[in-house]
Amino acid sequence: MSRRIHILQGFSAAGCFAQAIHPKPGDVLVNDDVLSCGPLPLFQSVEQWTNQRGTYWDTVLPGEFPRPSAFNSDFLATVLGLQDADSIVVWLGIGVVEQLLLAWVMYLLRFSGSQAQVSVVQFTRVGKRDMDVWGLGLLNPEQIQEHPPIEPLSADARTELDHCWAAVSSADPARLLSVLSKVPTSLPHFRSSLQQIIRRYPDHQTGLGRWDFELLKYAKEKGPKVTRVIGETMGWNFDADLVGDAYLFWRLRRLGDSGLAHPLAALSGDPYNMRDCEVAITEAGEWVLAGRANAIELNGIDDWVLGVHLDSRQGAVWSRKEGTLVSG
Repeated sequence: MSRRIHILQGFSAAGCFAQAIHPKPGDVLVNDDVLSCGPLPLFQSVEQWTNQRGTYWDTVLPGEFPRPSAFNSDFLATVLGLQDADSIVVWLGIGVVEQLLLAWVMYLLRFSGSQAQVSVVQFTRVGKRDMDVWGLGLLNPEQIQEHPPIEPLSADARTELDHCWAAVSSADPARLLSVLSKVPTSLPHFRSSLQQIIRRYPDHQTGLGRWDFELLKYAKEKGPKVTRVIGETMGWNFDADLVGDAYLFWRLRRLGDSGLAHPLAALSGDPYNMRDCEVAITEAGEWVLAGRANAIELNGIDDWVLGVHLDSRQGAVWSRKEGTLVSG
């Protein structure tokens, strides 16, 4: 008996999908891991992967996930076991998170030796306003119901995805830059979306990546309410590198960490409830935001951009300078 499995990013998208498509029970797999955030290491085993990813998310959302070793493991185990699926359909927006999901699924299928036929439903724009579909979580059931055609992945696309996943999970950013520099043949949305990720590397002058800079900027302009600061940051940076409020709140807490030599922000109230938290930019934050001081020189850095660990304690720091990445 033929079987078709649908794979989507996030339970919000999956809920609207279920209302629109009415799949059979058990025929929908939901990836609940936002792959664009946190470490993206080389995959060795389900246990290794879920432990590292789960440990990361436990710092972002403390207490909201099960034990790190169990994080998203049902999804991984199911994909790795899809030997009997005749057809797998991955539903995608054009943003980083869902483009990474496609590469991740293809890697897992190749790792397991699955021979399932993989197709995609690639949304690009919808509605009278011609809205960019950065992720399917932005759509309602009616928009999903009027989906683009299901298109089988070509052999060339599979090969490109192999190269792309190897690049994003590499500890050397030069591999990703090499992939992004090539003219896309089968995966134009993957490359265009990943261009935005480069902005997460710290700026050579300020030492701030995109999201930290934007959070400090709006803390100064729109504070002290954290909800407004995060809302402004998300609203004015609505593009392929779509992130959530919890991720931005976590980054804001890092900027105000009292353990830093020179905190760039000062938080008051409940640091784990953004509605009951306020933020003010510090004098050090003012200097960094203005480009008169460098955040890495002040406080060091311990951060991840996909597979690259930016760790000033090990001397491994890459930054953006004049349109490219430089080491040191």
